[in-house]
Amino acid sequence: MKKPSSFMNKGNGFILPYVLFIIALVLILIMGNITQYRSEFTSTALQIENVRVETLFQMGREKWKQEIAPHGAVLDQVTTYDFPVGTVEINLVAENEERYKLHFIMKTGPEYQHDLTHYLEKVPPANE
Repeated sequence: MKKPSSFMNKGNGFILPYVLFIIALVLILIMGNITQYRSEFTSTALQIENVRVETLFQMGREKWKQEIAPHGAVLDQVTTYDFPVGTVEINLVAENEERYKLHFIMKTGPEYQHDLTHYLEKVPPANE
């Protein structure tokens, strides 16, 4: 029977502690890079969702201003717009005598819904 090598089995050899240190260091670096990649991936997905929500808000607000605002909006009426990125529901509420509150509900997917409130100053009627 062969005698096992003392160089592989004992921790007081010259090579084993350095190899273990280098392997541990490499594993720590790899795990750190994987965690950073996962974090960047999540951050990017949230950033894309934020861009979609901002796009829906701006497109919904501008379409509402073009279609409904010039003709006089009805209070507590929900207006819905469908866009390629998602849908926007806009509800107009009179907050006080000087301004309106536009409540936006933006849906970018079946599980994503974002609420946003936008205030609009009332424009006095033009006297001619």
